[in-house]
Amino acid sequence: MSNVTCEHKEHWPVLNTVEEMYDSDFLIKCSLFEGGFINFGYWKKKIAQCFISTKDRLESGKNLYRYVLNKISLSKKDCVLEVACGAGAGSQLVLHEFGPKEYHGIDASKSQIARARELNKIEKSKVSFQISSSESLPFLNESFDKIFSIEAAQHFQSLKNFIKEAYRTLKPNGTLAISTFFALSDSASSLATELIPTVRDRVDFLYQISTVHQLLQEAGFQGIVVESIGKNVWHGFDSWIARGEFKNSWDRNWYKGYKQGLFDYFVVLAKK
Repeated sequence: MSNVTCEHKEHWPVLNTVEEMYDSDFLIKCSLFEGGFINFGYWKKKIAQCFISTKDRLESGKNLYRYVLNKISLSKKDCVLEVACGAGAGSQLVLHEFGPKEYHGIDASKSQIARARELNKIEKSKVSFQISSSESLPFLNESFDKIFSIEAAQHFQSLKNFIKEAYRTLKPNGTLAISTFFALSDSASSLATELIPTVRDRVDFLYQISTVHQLLQEAGFQGIVVESIGKNVWHGFDSWIARGEFKNSWDRNWYKGYKQGLFDYFVVLAKK
């Protein structure tokens, strides 16, 4: 078990590794991610001064999944892999709303895989979960029709290796989708370390979006589409933070960094 400790109520625990972030119960129980989806959310409704409910927060997390899965046209005939599946809330949504032929989830955290298996135990015959690094996928060549990763690529120590592995394990004409935040320039990535402690401590790697595009091309991917969805992510998430116990924490810097043009939230699609 992790020996994570909290600095004080308004701030995140002191985190030294990605494993500490996810093996502990902190993120699962944290009010920032109420509902089980550990992502910033895709906020469809206009956020003003209106009250944001826990239901709204949960729906935003689900909507991020729906947005990405609709972009890759996930269907009932597909064999799909989720890289960094977390605690399995997304797996449930994939199975219940999209019903692919096969769903496989991997995650580097033993605790998260245990949670995912428990949460999806009723669907045991339709899903599989494995402990695995994103940079060395435990699957044969050309195994999947679709591969996706939602708000996890910022943790991958080698985005290049992940992309190469995704290309290897995708079937011909298969689709890869990566959804997370990326830096807009090299200088922006450096400046972000002053705002975001997890970037400073290299728990999050703020890759440049231009680098992502280049790595996809070098791996052999074609039809690369890069879409900013920041307008539906940052303001909504910041508004949610502002209404809770973390309203005075550094988490508000995500929105500040976005407004300063340091980084944005993207959905990146690529075809094999």
